[in-house]
Amino acid sequence: MANLSYINTKLSIEKERLILKRNGLDKLNYYADKIVCSTLSVGLIFYPMLAYSHIDLYSSNDRCIAFFLFPLIILFGLYGLWRKLAENSLISIETSFSPQKNKQYLFDFLKLKNYQVFRESKEIVIVNVEENLSFNNLWTKRITFIIDDQRIYFTIVKNYPKLNPPVFFSHFSLKSDLKKYYQSLR
Repeated sequence: MANLSYINTKLSIEKERLILKRNGLDKLNYYADKIVCSTLSVGLIFYPMLAYSHIDLYSSNDRCIAFFLFPLIILFGLYGLWRKLAENSLISIETSFSPQKNKQYLFDFLKLKNYQVFRESKEIVIVNVEENLSFNNLWTKRITFIIDDQRIYFTIVKNYPKLNPPVFFSHFSLKSDLKKYYQSLR
């Protein structure tokens, strides 16, 4: 859903979370997606815990699996669960510019990174980025920017046909790139 009228910018900035007005089917789809992805992450957490009882600690292979591989799987499941539950949280970038300058510089940044603006309004910019192995915009990431005075907020959400997995690391690189870009403008 990328309709700009559905985004409540004042409440989103206040709560530091992307607040959308959703109808009944959108709410059902949103919560079903959250439940399915969270269940998969919880499965990644509990399956290794249950498998510990079947490990022979006298075998070096089993010890390696029990003390190296299983903790990595559990951490991956915890991180995936946290990222899915916090996917609408807004990440803020401090700037020293007015909203008009912030928007102008954001468009320059997006052009520099070859991102195509999908929708825009006075204080919201939505960018759809096609994933590497996608065909016909089947798998995309939607980046929603909210422009405020001396601040830019953004969030990244994946849009896949059946299930929207969490965004694991893209927000870190985008935040770093935006910070470097705005610091170079000062």
